[in-house]
Amino acid sequence: GLVAHWVMIQRDITDRKKAVDAVRRSEALFRGVFETAPAGVALTDTSGHYVECNPTFVSMLGRTHEELQRLTPEDIVHPDDLAEHKRFWAEVQSGRLD
Repeated sequence: GLVAHWVMIQRDITDRKKAVDAVRRSEALFRGVFETAPAGVALTDTSGHYVECNPTFVSMLGRTHEELQRLTPEDIVHPDDLAEHKRFWAEVQSGRLD
């Protein structure tokens, strides 16, 4: 019934905690800039559907955030600009632009 050995493993996670804190600060900064930008900003997924839109973008288009998530830029771009948009999107998808 006596303890003959005691094994203890310690790991220094200071660097990992610092990295996690840095990511959190960076995310908070991005979110603050994104949400309060006076310009419309939107992010799309690889298929082109809106996944995030800031309040200015939503207001500019007069749509709800939920409506925009069902759309792509092709759905809202002016017909006169559609060909140029398609060329731009093809370059983004090919990796020539990011």
